Amino acid sequence: MNQALEHLMALMEHRQIDATSDTIMQAILEAIAIDAMERLSVIAYGDPDADPPVPPGKALNDPQVAPLWALAHAALYVGARMPGRLPGETDEAYTARARDAVIFPIGIKRGSHEAVRRSISPFLTGTKTISITDQAGGDPYALQVRTITAETPDPAAVQKALEGDYVSGGVRGAIRAELKLTYIVSPSVTWAEGTRAFNAVAGTVTFANVTYGDVT
Repeated sequence: MNQALEHLMALMEHRQIDATSDTIMQAILEAIAIDAMERLSVIAYGDPDADPPVPPGKALNDPQVAPLWALAHAALYVGARMPGRLPGETDEAYTARARDAVIFPIGIKRGSHEAVRRSISPFLTGTKTISITDQAGGDPYALQVRTITAETPDPAAVQKALEGDYVSGGVRGAIRAELKLTYIVSPSVTWAEGTRAFNAVAGTVTFANVTYGDVT
C-alpha cells in the first residue's frame, strides 16, 4: 500500500458504513492513489519498499535513490545528464547504470579516478585492469589511461566513454575539458606509470616481463 493510499484511507475512515459501500470507496481511493497519485506519493512521502529505499522529499533531487521516472530531474542537482539507453536494456539495468553514471562519470565527480573507472569498466572484460596516471610526462594537464589489450574488446568505445564528444550538447566524457587524454591499450607498463627510481627496480625486470607492481 502506498503512502498516499494510507493517508486517504485514514482520512475517509469516518465514512465507512457497511461492507459493500466500504469496498466501493476503497476501490475509488485506490484508483486515485495508485493511478493518479503514485508518483506524487513517492515525492512527498518516499518509498520505504524501493531498492534502495526512497526517503521523503528525495525522489526528485537525489540520484542515488531517485526512481527511473525522476532520475533525469535528480541528475540536474549534480550537473549531469542521463546517458543513452542501450538496445534491449531493461528498466532495472538502465536505472542502475544511469544512476551510477550521473553520480560519478558525468556528474559532480566528473574527472576523478573513480569516474574514469566507473565509466569504462562496463566496456572491459576479465580483471578489468585500469591504470590511471596524472600529470603524465610532467604535464599538469596530461592524463594517461591504460587498459589491457586482452580485456579491451572495443577500444573506441572506451575512448568515447573517457573523452565524450567535442561538440556542444554532445555526450559527456568522464574526464574534464582541460585534460589532455592519452589512452593506451597494452599489456605493458608505460614509463609514465613508474614511480620507483631505477636503482629500486629489481635487476631481473625487463621490458618483456615488467609489471605495474615492479615499478610502483
